[in-house]
Amino acid sequence: MILDKRLLGVLLNELYFAGKTELRVVFPLKNGVPLYDIKLGSKGVCNIRNINFDRYRREYGDLNYDKKVVNEIPTHLDYRDIFRSSGVLKPANYDEIVNELKKMERDPLTTRRPLYVGFDTNLLYDRFLNLLPAIKCGYCLCSGVKDELQPKWDVKIDKPWANQLTQGLGKIFDDVFLNQAPLYARKARLAAVEYLKISNRQPFKEAEGGRGDLNIVKGYEKEKNTKGETIDLVLLSADDGFVETAREHGIDAIHVQQETKLPASLETSWENVLDLIYVTAILFGVVKIDGVRVYGVGKGKKSEHWNTESLRVEIASEKISKELERDIKILGA
Repeated sequence: MILDKRLLGVLLNELYFAGKTELRVVFPLKNGVPLYDIKLGSKGVCNIRNINFDRYRREYGDLNYDKKVVNEIPTHLDYRDIFRSSGVLKPANYDEIVNELKKMERDPLTTRRPLYVGFDTNLLYDRFLNLLPAIKCGYCLCSGVKDELQPKWDVKIDKPWANQLTQGLGKIFDDVFLNQAPLYARKARLAAVEYLKISNRQPFKEAEGGRGDLNIVKGYEKEKNTKGETIDLVLLSADDGFVETAREHGIDAIHVQQETKLPASLETSWENVLDLIYVTAILFGVVKIDGVRVYGVGKGKKSEHWNTESLRVEIASEKISKELERDIKILGA
């Protein structure tokens, strides 16, 4: 069954109504690696528990697989980043970023000098759009950002490599990786989808520029100074070097200071929980959640599934599966 994130939320509702209010998310290697627990809240607030950065780092360090297999298992830094890119772990200066953008906002449809917000490549990897507050602005991306991503995500795992992964990781991974993107490419594909999502926001401008920080900044600079139109542009980046380069070229820029510490528990919204499950499944390939297998990649995954942020699920409980099918029919999905 293919579910987009909205329908994944319907599945969580059915699990909640079935009495499964605490869900354990497991990476199903041969012995199973617990990643975190989700306590579902009835009022839209959930708690992510048993987050253990050091435990995961130790378990990753103890893996005894061929290098080509180990390279497809997310590192401890990837483990931390799933909480960042889902919006569960906010930047250390998040409140300052929001306040600064709120001061600068101007409705592009009603003012002669609108505000446009642009991004560096790293914030597409971090899926920062999910954390951006509702502000009155337009959006701008440099084509150099897209050019940096495309060669990275357009890669596939061939049959010998997929067989090697299945032999090393376990039978549950059979048909997961064949003709799918390797880990580094899946991360780039997530970022490319963010580029698409931002470009679908209106109003939107695409600045022409090349790869690399300097060329990307120059692209934004050229767009800012386009004759016949006056706009204000602010760039967001987690790279302080990029921020300084932008400022040197006369562009306002805000440094997003990503949190490096990962608490043992975090409160978050239902929406962020859905993003967390989604990103976890993409990076780990497949995860188990209390009688449900969630496949981030696998046989039959197409571009449309990436662009609609959809996952394949297998539900052990026939009752929950039928309830979900009924819900989907009611929603007309």
